Amino acid sequence: MNDLKAFCMTICIISLLSVLIRVIAPSRMKRQVEMAVSLFLLLCLLTPLTRLSLPDWGNLSGAGPAPAAQLDTELLLEREVGRRLEEAVSEKLGENGIFPEEIRIDITVAGDQIGIDAVSVALRAQDGQLSGRAQALAEELLGTEVLVTAGREVQ
Repeated sequence: MNDLKAFCMTICIISLLSVLIRVIAPSRMKRQVEMAVSLFLLLCLLTPLTRLSLPDWGNLSGAGPAPAAQLDTELLLEREVGRRLEEAVSEKLGENGIFPEEIRIDITVAGDQIGIDAVSVALRAQDGQLSGRAQALAEELLGTEVLVTAGREVQ
């Protein structure tokens, strides 16, 4: 019910502002102003149908990220955490004389939760005998199952 009330209030405010803008717009720009105001009003009317959200006009402080900004932040966080974990695994294996060709760690970030989905380590073909040791070291470091392959691409 509060959502409907907020939607109606927003439409009323936008309608009043559109009338005001149309009145004070210079006569040589009437068509452009009419088009812009009409499109904005149409967007406001269609917003509930498309599940988009209008800015919170009552909260102009900008507190809290917008949903798109939050998704971008989560994607950047996934990449950075994945990169750092890959570096940590590479360093741990390097300390033990194992030098992988490729390390891939798939990370999922949802809100304040970070999860490791999959870990794959590719060793050179000649290092195949070290795969058991590499797997044990990586699993000890990450606390999750690790797939180690030798002489082929990481899956």
